[in-house]
Amino acid sequence: MPPDPESQPSNRAGSKQKGSSKNLSSAKTLSSARSVGQDTGHAEASAKGPVGGWVTRWGVRLGFIVGLAWVIGYLPLQFFGERGLAQYRRLKRERIELRVRNRKLAAEIRQMRLEVERLREDDVFLEKAAREDLGMVRKGELVFVIEEK
Repeated sequence: MPPDPESQPSNRAGSKQKGSSKNLSSAKTLSSARSVGQDTGHAEASAKGPVGGWVTRWGVRLGFIVGLAWVIGYLPLQFFGERGLAQYRRLKRERIELRVRNRKLAAEIRQMRLEVERLREDDVFLEKAAREDLGMVRKGELVFVIEEK
């Protein structure tokens, strides 16, 4: 930007006027204030965009409004909807129940494996199991069946 002619002291001979020193100093002060204001304003305008900050302020406001709407509308749905906190708690409880059931079934499987091994190796245990579970008898034995009413 070209310098303001009022702010430049005149080098011409005979250009001194009455009270020109006052006018010159006040002109310098005024022009320096203008140039500082213009430089600052120019820097602000270039940093904020062509509109001078209006777009930035509204962009921040719009972002805040969208974020607030998301918090108010979407988050409660996630916590209290069909796939929310209630389902999480129900699934957590179900997982604990399934783990307990798996432990019981694993213990039962171990017990059955031990029983199968004893049936294969121990003849006395095999005979006892055949009599109790299958109702078998040896030749010559009599079976008395007593029914309770």
